[in-house]
Amino acid sequence: MMEESHMHKRIAVTAAVDVIAGNADLLSEILLCLPARSLIRFTVVCKPWCSIITNMQFRLSHCRTLASSNALPPSGIYFYDCLTNLQKIESLPLIDNVTGLPPIQFLDKMAPKIGDTVKITQVKVTQSCKGLLMCIFTARTGVGNRNIKLGVVYNPAIKEYRPLPNPYDKYYEYVSYNLIYDPSEPPYYKALCVTRLSWDSEIDVSVYVPGSESWRYCCRSSAP
Repeated sequence: MMEESHMHKRIAVTAAVDVIAGNADLLSEILLCLPARSLIRFTVVCKPWCSIITNMQFRLSHCRTLASSNALPPSGIYFYDCLTNLQKIESLPLIDNVTGLPPIQFLDKMAPKIGDTVKITQVKVTQSCKGLLMCIFTARTGVGNRNIKLGVVYNPAIKEYRPLPNPYDKYYEYVSYNLIYDPSEPPYYKALCVTRLSWDSEIDVSVYVPGSESWRYCCRSSAP
């Protein structure tokens, strides 16, 4: 009797699996609840699963789901140790299954590439946004011997960086870069540049979308 009951349960489970596997909408809703690392593994289960997971609309929905549910806790923090070395970036994992964060040794190697026509005087990481880092290269130009700030967006997980366009079409007293996360459209982030001609003037805000070649003027506001 127990063997027969166990067999009925197996048949019921198999039937439920077949229903889910045969319903793309239901399968998509289930896959949306899984972390990205699991989805990558599940692309090899079968062609229908791979087709769903690699679909751009599914990826966009998955990104929105995780963003709205706060299902992505920070895996660690980067920081400057003000007691020992202000130029060296330390890291600290915050979750159990992470033993260490990707090192950020690229900064020293990148300085010559950024500074073909300028001399790099300082490199700092100023912001983190959904795993991306905003890096600022302070440089001194040969013309006029003035300081400028150039931005670079860096992804430590895949060790890729994207230099931002140079906003210095004129001399600015103040330049600031920021990252914003936008799950509504790929590539899911934009960069903001805030500039000011002098300390008593209005500030201009420009936006950069990855893939474009220049900053797009956004708005002007009175300081501060």
